[in-house]
Amino acid sequence: MIGMKKQIKIVVFILILLIIGLCGCTQNSELDDKNDNTDTLDNRLFGTWTTSNIAAPISYSFYSNGTYIVITPETPYKPETTKISTYSTNNGTLFLENTSAGHLDYSFRNNNQILIFHFIYGDLEYTKK
Repeated sequence: MIGMKKQIKIVVFILILLIIGLCGCTQNSELDDKNDNTDTLDNRLFGTWTTSNIAAPISYSFYSNGTYIVITPETPYKPETTKISTYSTNNGTLFLENTSAGHLDYSFRNNNQILIFHFIYGDLEYTKK
């Protein structure tokens, strides 16, 4: 009898893990579908942007599937980091997933060859590669 109760508990536990795993898969698929929607992306962002007006120049690459990569170079205090995540845009606001910034206002100048992020403390310009 005791062995049977233990087996039932194990089976129930495995079923719960399986159900939780399947729910996570569904959510990721919905996120992938969302990223395929280029209606919410500003195509002027597509490409790689770099800045040289800060001590450690940061590079952003934006892709048409709604993903972006940020590369922060190595400094004496920190190794180089690469971060991949998703983004969307809406009327001059860039929404970045998984960042502390959350969203940034932006604009372009020089025939869309210079991307300007607008921060509270000032603007930061990025040049298209």
